Amino acid sequence: MEQDTSPQVRELAAEQARAIRQAVLDSGIPVVGLAAGGLPAGRLAGVERSDDQVTNVRIRYGGTRDGEPLASVETSRWAGTRVDAGPLRRMVEHHMRLHGERLSAVEWTEADATIQVDGQPVPGRIVRAGGQWWAARCARDGIEISIVARDWHPDAIAVTTLDDLRALLDAPRPERPAAGRDRPGPEPLPEELRREPYRALLDTVLANRARHQAWLADGGPVPQLPRYWSTLWKAAVQRHADLADVPPETAREAVQEVVDHVSDLQQHAAWFRDDERLRDRAISETLLFATGLGREVPSRAAQEAYTADRRARRGLAPGPLDHSEAEARWGATQDWLGAWAAWSADRRG
Repeated sequence: MEQDTSPQVRELAAEQARAIRQAVLDSGIPVVGLAAGGLPAGRLAGVERSDDQVTNVRIRYGGTRDGEPLASVETSRWAGTRVDAGPLRRMVEHHMRLHGERLSAVEWTEADATIQVDGQPVPGRIVRAGGQWWAARCARDGIEISIVARDWHPDAIAVTTLDDLRALLDAPRPERPAAGRDRPGPEPLPEELRREPYRALLDTVLANRARHQAWLADGGPVPQLPRYWSTLWKAAVQRHADLADVPPETAREAVQEVVDHVSDLQQHAAWFRDDERLRDRAISETLLFATGLGREVPSRAAQEAYTADRRARRGLAPGPLDHSEAEARWGATQDWLGAWAAWSADRRG
């Protein structure tokens, strides 16, 4: 699919960029950047907000070309509740995953460190992953400063508060190749998947989620859906529409619910992950129930409990749940998981 470069889309993107710049300027957060170090000029790489207040600003240096050293500096403000970036190692792991590198292939070390902030030494911590990656963090005056880098090893880690934020925020972003111009289009469905595209869709989703979990655990190449994914999805929607005799929009919503259902089972139910026979039967009954071909399946109680939970979730207002809402959500989740657990126990016996 080619990127939409219509004037309306470009203007919307520009308007969003202007809004982000203004939010940072209005926030008063003391943004810091690298004091020096031989990397290309920094550029705004991300902004996070909480309750419409800017709580994190990320500046990226280098890394626009393969193999080029890079560094990223994050300024986080503790607004009411602390903006906690989590363990420092997790920051390195995140970047290594995005670059397709194995977490287990390097030696990890952690130690105290000193970071120069506006020329003053501030105690902190540093984590190193092999000889390429490292991250350091310190805190001063309610501001948390984190730096992560690859193939960049300065004699001293030094950051400085940026006086001219407008120069940073107005810096042009590096040009990227237009999406889709050199990318191959979707592949046709393999012949063996055309007979049962609905089941093939679920098998593909579950396999990709398993690869994603392995990737989260140890990094490596980023999992990708097959190039025939969009074709497979459309074929599954058409199969549902034919079997259930419903319009395409209804079929799309139903297929999404089935995908979510089996994905949630894979995440929460050990028997679903570990017992291929039960997993196959659960998927078959879910398809029969969803299409209306077999509403009286043995797992009907679990099917109905999941549907009720999903509808309740849709009715919740966005944002954090209060205590009663959280209890209700937990109870609804336990209802359908419990019903599936009883179903699986009966079939194991």
